[in-house]
Formats: sequence, C-alpha cells, structure tokens
Amino acid sequence: ISALFVTATNATGVAPGFADRANYPDARAKCEALHGAPLAAWIAANAPGPTMVRRGSAAGQLALFRQLGNADVVATHGDAFYVVTVAELHPNKNLERAMEAVKSYNLKHERKILYTIIGDGELREYLKTKADRNIMLLGFVPDAARYAKAFDICLLPSLKEGVPYAILEAALAGLPVVASRVGGIPEVLGDASDGYLVNPKDVRDIVRGLHEAAQYVIKPSAGRILSSIVREKF
Repeated sequence: ISALFVTATNATGVAPGFADRANYPDARAKCEALHGAPLAAWIAANAPGPTMVRRGSAAGQLALFRQLGNADVVATHGDAFYVVTVAELHPNKNLERAMEAVKSYNLKHERKILYTIIGDGELREYLKTKADRNIMLLGFVPDAARYAKAFDICLLPSLKEGVPYAILEAALAGLPVVASRVGGIPEVLGDASDGYLVNPKDVRDIVRGLHEAAQYVIKPSAGRILSSIVREKF
C-alpha cells in the first residue's frame, strides 16, 4: 500500500510476533519488535511536514481528490466528515462492517460521512458492490501519507492487529482515531480525548465511535490528545 497506516501481517492476518503478548511488556516494545526500528527515529522521520495536504482548505481538498482521481467529490461532499482507512482489502480488515457502519451513520445524520478506502487486495471487487455514493474505494495510492491531514478521522476496524503504525501516523497528522479494541491498540490510544475504541464485531459500536469522533472534529474536548501521547510514549 504506502507508508501510511501499514501493518505487517502473516497469512492468518495476525501481526507476526504478537501471538504471545507477554513477550512484549508495552506497546513500544511490540512496535519495535515488529518493525525492527526504534520508534523515536520513525516518529521523527514521519512527523507531518509542510508538503502534507491539509483538510482546512478547499484547495487542499481539491488537490487531494484530484490526485486520487475524483475531483468532483469536493463539490458534492464539501461539508462531509472525511473518514479514511488505508489497508489491504483482506477479511481481517473488517471493511464490509465498517461500510455498514458508515451507511448506518449517514441514515441518522444530516451531515454525512464520506468514507475513503485506500488500498488493494482480494476483496476489492466484492467491496465495490457494497459501496454507495458516500463510500469510495480508490485502490493503491502512491505516497498516500502526504494526504493524511486532508481527512478528518482515521478508522481502523480490524478484527486482529498488533500495534499498527496506522494509529501512530494518524496521531502524528492530528486525526482523531476510531479503532478496534484488539491487540495493542488500547495501549496506544490510552486515555486520549481524540481516541475512540470500538468493538469491531458490533456495527452499532463502530457507529458510536464515528459519532463521537465527528463531535470531536466539530468541538475538540479538553484532555490529552493522541499526538502528544504517541510522542511521549514512543
């Protein structure tokens, strides 16, 4: 896919080295064991830079979706909450249930979610049959990390994960994160005011997480933010 939000997994969809959580006393150790590099250096290298497209401007949105092949989306979804998942299109990533949650959210709210899925994989053709006008599957996007800040919310609905760099990259870009209560994810999100843990098998709970994240986008709540937690812990 790209450097953005990538988690290495084995054939079972479980991040290698994480079968026995006792082997790794904390999230930092898990990440470093999986990716083979000190996280402090990784964070320094991947912190948002001046070339990243930012969500705040219409020009930034237009640049994003022109690059992604659909400039018209800005005109038709300008007021939407822009939610992104970057992942391999694999059953473990739980994207069909995420799409169901987005549809359910949009039925109940006037301000819609535009859900963008970036990545390729075995389920792409099947998932395309489940998409509607508020869900886009864009396939592989080179240098996707450059566009992280163009979105409002990162959604990571996986059934199994170790400690995905998805969350770290989203945090460094300043995005609220809605993610599954599995693996090492709760250790990373901790008590962040912009981190929302959900049951990945419960569509209603994913909807709840999306709603809370959307409210945060409108009016950020007080408390520790995920970006500062990531920098402190890792």
